[in-house]
Amino acid sequence: MANYPIMPTDRPTDRPTDRPTDRPTPCCELDDIKLHILRRLAAGYRRKQIAHELNQHPTNIDYHLRRAREALKARTDIQATVIAIKTGLISP
Repeated sequence: MANYPIMPTDRPTDRPTDRPTDRPTPCCELDDIKLHILRRLAAGYRRKQIAHELNQHPTNIDYHLRRAREALKARTDIQATVIAIKTGLISP
């Protein structure tokens, strides 16, 4: 394995990546159903419970959660919920 010099772009940045200024403003990208699902997740509901409440198939809930995670640039449902709370989209 060859030893390559470290280029300035290869160094980690000093800035934390989860600062509010680094997050998008996702308020326009999330519709009512996605916000409702995130609120229910924050309240401790499971996907199946949310699906039953909304009279939807659990696969539809998965679809909306995936789109919400994409809009919030989150990797997990929990991270998406935390970002939505921190940005003021939903209340805890």
